[in-house]
Amino acid sequence: MDTHPPQLKSNGQIMTEKQIRNVVTPYEFAVSDDIIGLKLGRPARRASAMGLDLILVVMLTHLPSVLLAVLGVIFFWRAGKKKNTPSRFGWLRTIMKGIAAVLLFGVLIAVFDTFNGPQQSHSDSRDTTSDVVTGIQGLGIAAVMIGMSSQLEELDERIVQQRCQPLACWQAFLTPLSEKIRNGDFPRHIISDMKDTLRAHMQQSLTQEQTAQLLERFDEQTTLDLDTADVQTMPVVPATTASSVPAADIPVNDNGDPSLLAWVRGLLEDLGIGFGWAALYFTACTYWMKGQTPGKMLLGLRVIKLDGSAMSLWESFERYGGYGAGLATGLLGFAQVLWEPNRQAIHDKISGTLVIRPGLEKLNIRVASLNDL
Repeated sequence: MDTHPPQLKSNGQIMTEKQIRNVVTPYEFAVSDDIIGLKLGRPARRASAMGLDLILVVMLTHLPSVLLAVLGVIFFWRAGKKKNTPSRFGWLRTIMKGIAAVLLFGVLIAVFDTFNGPQQSHSDSRDTTSDVVTGIQGLGIAAVMIGMSSQLEELDERIVQQRCQPLACWQAFLTPLSEKIRNGDFPRHIISDMKDTLRAHMQQSLTQEQTAQLLERFDEQTTLDLDTADVQTMPVVPATTASSVPAADIPVNDNGDPSLLAWVRGLLEDLGIGFGWAALYFTACTYWMKGQTPGKMLLGLRVIKLDGSAMSLWESFERYGGYGAGLATGLLGFAQVLWEPNRQAIHDKISGTLVIRPGLEKLNIRVASLNDL
């Protein structure tokens, strides 16, 4: 039920929508007559429902990616339904939605795999990335190896024609090659293959001892520099005790103890409750289940707007955003349900909602007159 009158007048003239937004009117703050007298959810029941929802969010973060992708496709399919759509070309619309659902399923699996992928330690990731070649890096490696192949042929010809001493020729050849390998961050197995190729050409003009010395120096100029680069990218952090760690970013009380807000934030982070999963859960469930989440449904609660209408997708997300305001106020925004009229917490104030007990008998409430007093 809409609480706005059909028209508003000022000085005998009908006000436009832009003019209405520039003045205070009583209608945005009015409560629909249809919901007056409904039973409100008690704070303990609402807190229990929130606890159940948070448990489900934690479980959601550990579900397989395929199941999460299926749930995501179902949600967007339901959200994309529109009432009173024309029946013409309905079969074509269904086919296009099916194609979009398949594409969305693949995208969601990739996204969820990225978020839920196993976390590697830095040492493990460094070992694996040293053998992984990216597309741009592969082009650079291919260019160096092709150039090395042609230069080796020229080098063999110069040595055969005695245009330079074999040892001096190889030293002049390996110096720029080592520099290219350092700059290109070559993987270790590529360097090993290049050494085998160089050894085969060196043995044609150098002694076994000279070949071993040159390859040893080549290995020092490449592999050793890669190890040094790894160490430089990971600076050594001295061990610190709990007392030496700065606590400037941690909210504390006057006595120096961590505040309740910091404890709650740390607990949510430890449980893996981040902005993404919680936002999807509370937004989708509130919109899809018409003002309920699984926790609220189990405890007999429902979220409704002040005008009695159902919540839209954006309004559901807006109400979830109000939870952040509750945390920013040091949880006082949630505690407002203890003393605020209509038991509105800060997120209810922001979104203009109430939490009621549907199905219970509605009280007959009216304004007391002077005769009643």
